[in-house]
Amino acid sequence: FAAQTRARGLKVGVGTAGDRHNIAFAFGHLKLPTPPDAVAGGDEGLAGKPEPAIFLEVAKRMNVPPERCIVFEDAPFGIEAARRAGMRAVAICTGHTAEQLAGPHVLAAALNYHELIDSKFLQTLNVAPA
Repeated sequence: FAAQTRARGLKVGVGTAGDRHNIAFAFGHLKLPTPPDAVAGGDEGLAGKPEPAIFLEVAKRMNVPPERCIVFEDAPFGIEAARRAGMRAVAICTGHTAEQLAGPHVLAAALNYHELIDSKFLQTLNVAPA
C-alpha cells in the first residue's frame, strides 16, 4: 500500500505513540523499500492521542497542510486525534469495529491494507501530489 501511495506521488508519514526503539523494531520487520517521509514518535515530548500533536508534527515535517492528510488508524483515540488535527481518516479495523472507529471525517473502513488495495481505495481519491 505504501508503494502504491508513493507511485501516485504522495508522501507517507508515520505518527505513533511508540518510542524510537519500537519504531526501529517495527520498521526493521516491515522492510519498507523506502522509509517514510517523516516520523514522529511518542518519546518526542508531544501530547499523546487523542491530542493531535503527533499527527500535526508529521504533517509539518512533510510540509503538507493537515487538511491534505489522511490518517490510517486502528484505534478510537487515533481517529479522534485525526479529527482534532483537521485531517481525514481511514479506519483500519484490526482491533475495533468500523462503528467504533466511525466519524464524519472517516472516508472508509477496511480490515487491512490488502482490502484497501483490492478496493482500489487510492484511485478513489481526487488528490494531487504534495
